[in-house]
Amino acid sequence: MRKTVSPVASIATALLFVFVASPSSALPSDHKQLEKNKDVVERFFRIANSGKVAELNAIVREDYVEHTDIRDFRAGLAEAIASNPATPITATYEAERHRIRGDIVRMIAERDHVWTFSAVVGPQSRVARIDMFRLSDGQIAEHWAVVQQVPDKSQHNNDSFGLGQGPQDYKKQPRRISRVTTEKEADLNRRLGRAFYQYFWAGDIKGMDSIMGMGYIQHHPGHPDGGWPVMRENMVQTMAILDVERAKLASGQVPPRPPYGPVRILTEGNLVWVLVENGQQPAQFNQYTVVDGRLGEHFGTYETFPLQRLNNNSFFGYGRGPAYDFSD
Repeated sequence: MRKTVSPVASIATALLFVFVASPSSALPSDHKQLEKNKDVVERFFRIANSGKVAELNAIVREDYVEHTDIRDFRAGLAEAIASNPATPITATYEAERHRIRGDIVRMIAERDHVWTFSAVVGPQSRVARIDMFRLSDGQIAEHWAVVQQVPDKSQHNNDSFGLGQGPQDYKKQPRRISRVTTEKEADLNRRLGRAFYQYFWAGDIKGMDSIMGMGYIQHHPGHPDGGWPVMRENMVQTMAILDVERAKLASGQVPPRPPYGPVRILTEGNLVWVLVENGQQPAQFNQYTVVDGRLGEHFGTYETFPLQRLNNNSFFGYGRGPAYDFSD
């Protein structure tokens, strides 16, 4: 069933939690196909890093749809990667947002989607990339991305890419989930991914208590680590600010807030990844690890993308054009 929402209609629903159904869970019968899809995406990154654009024909559709700040169609993608080998990696947002390259840190797949978390590392700085691919008949058909320069300073000592507390080497960690994801596990992961934003926007701190692990590990450099007790204090303060904002919105003192909430959720194994539309900072991508039935670890990649881009396709929806078509 198709659900197309115009930007005007989205603003009208700004105070509501809007969740778009995600691809169905990874069942045992699907696992082999998911691994093949990951193979395609890994091959794409090898091509992108090498700039061998002629090889794109085998794995990228000619009518490929681009949603980031890159020209549309396969020809536009080829243009974006052709200069990669000859272009030094400075690892700045401005230098990397018009191209695709990097070292895959982790990847997950569900139905026809493969999402990757990649590191673009230069001599003095790093860029975090989220690339979201939709495949069709073994070829890449559509692409979204969220790109952020990793700040030099952080409020904690956890690595920006590797899982776990403290310094980590992501290159020694597995890129893939190697086991089959059960339907029960996938349903729980998606519920947790949705609930975080429902409870947060509703100001329900007790609801948050029910889904957050006490040993929650924070990787986003802008937030302190220290488990859920530390994060909870910050959350209570933020929710108090939102309470004031909601009261002003309800009384008409301020104009409607742009939409906020999950657009798409993907899960595999104990990982649940969420693409979020945030009217104040248009794209947020949050990675969570589920530990003992609760959210136990978090990476955040956020991008305020320019209003003028190299194509006219909606950043969040499917297909060509500015309409928010969320059908999957």
